[in-house]
Amino acid sequence: MELLISPRMQERLDDAGIRAEEVLRVLAGEGGFFDFSDGTVTKGGRMGSVTLWVKATPTEKGYRLEDVYCHRMTVEGVPCREA
Repeated sequence: MELLISPRMQERLDDAGIRAEEVLRVLAGEGGFFDFSDGTVTKGGRMGSVTLWVKATPTEKGYRLEDVYCHRMTVEGVPCREA
């Protein structure tokens, strides 16, 4: 699966210490939310104590990264699988 990352998004990944492989692992998982208004998907995945949320636009070969957010908190009752 291909992940297209703009220079601005690469800077955000670098600043947050998030690797592209982690983003791909979250995107490869099941579930998530599709936003019909802009054609993006939002998925979350937990890696140890870190939860990663990814917003991306599907492409023919994978995804184009639109936004990413991570936190070190577990929210009870919110479905977020281990990535």
